[in-house]
Amino acid sequence: MVGSGTAPHLGRPAFDPYRFRSGPRRKPYNVGYLPETARFKPRAMTGSLVQNIHHYCIGLSYLCAFLLETGRLLWPAAGWRLTGLAFGAAGLFAHSAYLLVNQPSPAVETTGFPRRERVMRYGLSRTEFAVSAVLCLAAAGLVLPRVQAARADAARAQCTENLRKLGQACLEFEKAQGGLPPRRGGFNNGEPYSGWGAAILPHLGEEATAKKYNPKLDFFDPANKAAVETRVKPFLCPAAPAERAVRIESQASTKAANPDKDTVFTVAAAVSDYIASNGVLLPRGGYALNFNDAGQMNGNQRQPMGDNDVTPLAKITDGTSTTLLLIEQAGRPAVWRNGKKRDSDGQFGMSPNARGAWAGWGSIAFGPADAATGESPGRGDATDCAVNCNNWFGVYGFHAGGANVLMCDGAVKFVGPKLDPLTFAYLTLRDDGHAVSPN
Repeated sequence: MVGSGTAPHLGRPAFDPYRFRSGPRRKPYNVGYLPETARFKPRAMTGSLVQNIHHYCIGLSYLCAFLLETGRLLWPAAGWRLTGLAFGAAGLFAHSAYLLVNQPSPAVETTGFPRRERVMRYGLSRTEFAVSAVLCLAAAGLVLPRVQAARADAARAQCTENLRKLGQACLEFEKAQGGLPPRRGGFNNGEPYSGWGAAILPHLGEEATAKKYNPKLDFFDPANKAAVETRVKPFLCPAAPAERAVRIESQASTKAANPDKDTVFTVAAAVSDYIASNGVLLPRGGYALNFNDAGQMNGNQRQPMGDNDVTPLAKITDGTSTTLLLIEQAGRPAVWRNGKKRDSDGQFGMSPNARGAWAGWGSIAFGPADAATGESPGRGDATDCAVNCNNWFGVYGFHAGGANVLMCDGAVKFVGPKLDPLTFAYLTLRDDGHAVSPN
């Protein structure tokens, strides 16, 4: 094989300086076959699987760019051009990075005497890679804000849908029982503690949870523990912080069916981000003076829902479209003021009247807060805040620009910082003679 002039592993003739001469062929001086270490060896490729994934990612990126550009043409107001370019840049960078990672390493091919070198190189230079990296970062900067905005919009839409479902369930309860559900059960009468949330479960499509709940027992009773600790999606705004619970420690009520009145029961009740009203909390001066003159400061039984019993819709004389049924008051049991979480144990500690559990008392007095501190009541002037300043008494959501409220006719409306505190108070009462709109 030495004189045959063919490299057995390379499949090509070795360099022979005498191959063009006439006469018998002689073995060239100091010429042999390329040693194993001198042959050209590209860097090992990452395999067909990675290649397939790489091409799939490129195709997906370009497809997304095409669809987004098409959406921009069909809906110019959506402003999808930058997002489409971002996906295209991401696909370009994926392709460039693949070439760079899989480029063969430089190799020297020695073919005898004289020595000949050949350098093989593929892929991108450092400059090209830096440009691709900048494009990728720019694409990420364009895409991420839009992704976050899309998530926020989806959360707000789901929150609106939750309130719509709650309103529909309350109205179905009213048709079946002759009135809206009681906001507080066991209010100063020794009956088991409960709220409107537990009452509407069968009308909310939560039959499985409703079957586990015994209304003859307190909502924190061990027999109701499995039901009360269940997270019910219509009670939860997806924009609010997750993994929350209202811890209750209490003995059984006097008239509860549980004969054990001495044991302290404990439950980590699942939360609700929506609440009804049981009064109005206003400052003592300023715009509140007119409200007080009408004797409405003592109107804690003049809301759409009452205590311990149902309330017919006929009592809402101001009109169902101009009276609040529920408001978004998210974040409980944590304390939130002006978008910041405060260190606190909650409004009522671990007592059975603690707010925030969907199965417990579901109402609180509504009122504005001081815009500077977030504390209620407000100052009584034009700076008072009714939306997104206080999650104990005001409307509070984790949406940009406002929060959702539910009217007694089942309509859901989005209110912002411009909601007047006095208008907020008028909307809370069912029979004050002020037919005002939250917007």
